[in-house]
Amino acid sequence: MKHVYLLIQRILSLSYNESKGFFGLFLISTIALVFLFLPKYINRHNPELDASDVQYLDSLSAVLSIKKAPKSMPLFDFDPNKISMDSLILLGVPKKTAITWINYRTKGGKFYTKKDVRKIYGIQDEWVQKAFPYILLPDSSTYRNNKKVKLDLNRASASQLKLTPGIGDIFANRIVKFRESLGGFVTADQLHEVYGITDTSIQSLLDHTYIQKKFIPNKIRINHVEKEKLLSHPYISKNLAEDIIRFREINKTIESEKVLADFKSVDKRNFKKLILYLDFQ
Repeated sequence: MKHVYLLIQRILSLSYNESKGFFGLFLISTIALVFLFLPKYINRHNPELDASDVQYLDSLSAVLSIKKAPKSMPLFDFDPNKISMDSLILLGVPKKTAITWINYRTKGGKFYTKKDVRKIYGIQDEWVQKAFPYILLPDSSTYRNNKKVKLDLNRASASQLKLTPGIGDIFANRIVKFRESLGGFVTADQLHEVYGITDTSIQSLLDHTYIQKKFIPNKIRINHVEKEKLLSHPYISKNLAEDIIRFREINKTIESEKVLADFKSVDKRNFKKLILYLDFQ
């Protein structure tokens, strides 16, 4: 290397140390150029893949993606009246729904046909369709035994309701009291508004009761009743009752639900249910 430094020193008229620095700089620049242009040179001389090679690589990618795809939940024959919670979860039933299922049976609930599994609160219709062939119960079309007589949820007394598994005296009285203040149940979802009631109790109640189609609840004459009557309804707050009375004093009547909807004190979450219980005449 010393001879190289001396040669550079003579050619470029540099000192010995300067020639060493020049040589180092030249070496670094050369290496940088090689790394910059060598990949392009290699790629330019690589042969292009023909159509058969491309097709092979695509098929290989597809095979690998299939192997990585998640496995579907296993399905097997089962009796809804005997299956354990672990087996339900293995079949793809969410844990919370599986607990409701088991509690429903514990309280005396029973499945008679395949379609009866739809009664379980929270069960997905998509899951029922997939599991239908594996349920060890008769289809509803072939089921001929007499079914239990269900109670009208809006007419049943507390004494009748308390005979439902999982209800008892406390819930039966609460259901009747809430029903009276409400004006009648329009949908089964309103049972969730009964204080303290559980999903399991609701499930049992739905198995033994029904709501008549096109049921018309008792309505409040919003333009005539006193404040106390307004306050007795679960969907009318104190502020809303006061606003209704104040509006009537100034404007005489609330003509429609559109007018009421503009009240700031209206609970937007319950408004669609509230108007089912109001008479604007």
